[in-house]
Amino acid sequence: MRSSAPLNPTTWLSSLKTSQLQRIAQATGIRTAGPKPTLITRLQTELTQYAYPPPPHDHQGPTNKPPLSILSIDMGIRNLAFAHLLVPNTTALTNPITPTLNAWRRLAVSDLGVLDSPMEPSTERIEDEQKKEIENGKETFHPSLYAPQAYTLVSTLLARYRPTHVLIERQRFRSGGGSAVQEWTLRVGVFEGMLHAVL
Repeated sequence: MRSSAPLNPTTWLSSLKTSQLQRIAQATGIRTAGPKPTLITRLQTELTQYAYPPPPHDHQGPTNKPPLSILSIDMGIRNLAFAHLLVPNTTALTNPITPTLNAWRRLAVSDLGVLDSPMEPSTERIEDEQKKEIENGKETFHPSLYAPQAYTLVSTLLARYRPTHVLIERQRFRSGGGSAVQEWTLRVGVFEGMLHAVL
């Protein structure tokens, strides 16, 4: 007997309006352009691709499954924050699932330590430029300085919390419908890309 394909958990998408589909796509970092059938297909593909795999059926009763470990990073240069949540991994729908906030911290990217490694390019030149910019009242932004900091952040968080899921806030380049692209959004966007690259 041939096993049937698992039911698609996103069949409810077809009952939504295009504007609702676009809001879901935007909230989950998925491209929002296109007609309704295209949006539905894109959402089904993306959402099911990143769904946590369902646990295998166990006929011997419930077992203690490790909780889902969710690491969420709120992007920023001066006010980056992360939260670590533990969510019970259960298929029972009788009791509401209550996540536990395990850790939360807000920090500036400049507070992150830079790895001292022989593989790293020399940071003396960057540090000299950084000191000059601080003396001139400018904020330092060097991708060559932020890259090791991105590596430090991600590798430390992965080692400490061992997440099953990692969520990184997606930056918009324009805010409030304005035509101007602010410099800080570009800086945060570059750092966001570095975090994804380290993952």
